[in-house]
Amino acid sequence: MSLMLTMCYQNYFNSWFVAEVVLLVPGVVTTLLLAWHFMRERKDLSPAKVLGVNLVLMQLLYLSMAPLGMVIYWVNTVQRNSTEGNRDWKSGPGTTLIDVASVLNLVGCPGLLACMCIERYTAVAMPMLYLRSRKWVYKITISAAVWANTLIFVIVVVRIGMTDIIIVINFIICFLFLVMLTCLVGVAWSLCQASPAHSTAQRLASPLKRRALRSVLAVLLPTVCSYLPFFGFIPIMMSMDVSETWCNFLRLTLFCPMFSIFIGPMFYLAQAQQILCVRKGGQHPPHPGIDRGA
Repeated sequence: MSLMLTMCYQNYFNSWFVAEVVLLVPGVVTTLLLAWHFMRERKDLSPAKVLGVNLVLMQLLYLSMAPLGMVIYWVNTVQRNSTEGNRDWKSGPGTTLIDVASVLNLVGCPGLLACMCIERYTAVAMPMLYLRSRKWVYKITISAAVWANTLIFVIVVVRIGMTDIIIVINFIICFLFLVMLTCLVGVAWSLCQASPAHSTAQRLASPLKRRALRSVLAVLLPTVCSYLPFFGFIPIMMSMDVSETWCNFLRLTLFCPMFSIFIGPMFYLAQAQQILCVRKGGQHPPHPGIDRGA
C-alpha cells in the first residue's frame, strides 16, 4: 500500500500542491468569515453553536498546517533531488505536518460535521428530543469526544505514518458520510412533509421552507463531493494495481476531502448572507434546524 501511494504521487506532487493552494484560498476566506461571525456573537453564543465553533477551530488548524507542510515537503524534496537524485515520501517534518493536517480533515472535521447533521435532523424531525438535549454539557462533551478521538489518530499517525492506517480512516469516513447523508436527506424529507393544516404545495410555497431546503442542498452538495469517492478506495487497495487509471482515481479520492472546508460555512448560510449584506426582501425568522445552527 505504501509503495502504491509513493508511485502514484511521486510525479504528481507539484500538481497536487497547486490544486490544494487554489482550493484552500477560498476555504480560508469562508472559514475566517464564519470565525468572525462567531466572535461577533461571543456574548450571546448559544449551546447550538458549540459544534460550529469547534469545527471552525479544527478547520483553522488544518488550513494553517496543510500549506506549511506542503511547502516544507516541497523544499526538502527539491534539496534531496539536487543532492541525492531521489525522493523520500515517508520522512521529514513536511510529511508529518501533511499527515497531521490530513487527520484533522479526514477524522476530526467529518466527526464534527456528522454531529452537526444529527443535531439538525433532531431539530427538524424530533423537536422534543432536541429541546431536551439543548444543554451546554451535551455539546461540550460531544466536542471533547471528537477532539480526543482526533488526537488519538494524530498520535498514531505521527508514530507509524498515514499509509499504515489509511484503510481504517477510509472506513471511518464512509461511516460518517452515511450518517451525514441520512440526516440531511431526513431533514429534506421532513421539510417536504405536509402538516395536517397545510398541503405539501402550501408547505413548500413558504419562503422559509424554500430557504431551509436550499440550505440543506447547499450542505449536501459539498458533502457528497468530499466523501463519496471514498467508497471506491477499498477496491483500489484490494486490487493493488498501480496503473495510471487507478492512480488518477486514488489522487481524486484523496483530493476531494478538501471540499469539506466549505461544508461548515454552508451550515450557517443565512448568517454568511448577513455578513456579506446580500440578504434581500427583509428579515425572516430563521429555520431552527438549518439557518441558526439548530
